[in-house]
Amino acid sequence: MNTRIHRQREEATASYWTLRRIGATVMVRRLELTLGRAALAARIGVPTATVEAIENGRYDPRVVLAPRLETALAMTPGSIDQTGGDNPPRPRPAERRDPARR
Repeated sequence: MNTRIHRQREEATASYWTLRRIGATVMVRRLELTLGRAALAARIGVPTATVEAIENGRYDPRVVLAPRLETALAMTPGSIDQTGGDNPPRPRPAERRDPARR
């Protein structure tokens, strides 16, 4: 495979997992605060569909919305993307069978 194509694919995969992680962070924090999507959207001044897109990893909030999200969700400034590296999660090992059930 062409190294340029391979690098682009790796970058796209890393970006995908970064957006999914950010979306999960936003959703978990929103649920901890018992906020609905509409309430969060009103707090940060965007349509509800934008909050949904962020939580589903289809919208990157890091440039414009990150500070507003962190304020609305009572998070530490700069923490919205500090939930880990750009590496995708490792697959879990296969479940071990009970030796007595062989």
